[in-house]
Amino acid sequence: KLLQGMGRPEAMAAYMALVREWPGFGSTLFDVDLQASPVGCGPQRLWLGIGAKAVSLYKPGEPEPLDSFCYGRISSFGASDSCTFRLSVEDRDLLFETSQVEEIAQLLNTYLASAGTKRLPQPQEPPSSPPTSEPTVLPQGPWQHRPPVGSSHS
Repeated sequence: KLLQGMGRPEAMAAYMALVREWPGFGSTLFDVDLQASPVGCGPQRLWLGIGAKAVSLYKPGEPEPLDSFCYGRISSFGASDSCTFRLSVEDRDLLFETSQVEEIAQLLNTYLASAGTKRLPQPQEPPSSPPTSEPTVLPQGPWQHRPPVGSSHS
């Protein structure tokens, strides 16, 4: 309704401006079943959103995430088998059933590698530091991730 009366380019620009406000904008969404730990509770159908800044859990069709984890909070992740995926966030282990384990792991590896390089010291360093030292990035296994050295843990 808000776009009525606008020309196509204006409507597209207005629509994109609105969509960009969604917390999950740019995320890839995967259908997952979160395995619940309480006895008697079955799995919960959710969307796992993997974006450039965080991993989020959504109820299907809901705009706001139930929970969101920046990459610095993720201690590890991996596949138990072709349909089971585990995500360890601080003191929580989340277990998902999904047919897209490989795609999720590949995307997480990509974003975690990118997030790791972005967390290296920035130009705010004291002037006494060497100006042209290149950081060493160690390769990581395809099914595991450890936070980069220097990330804060309390």
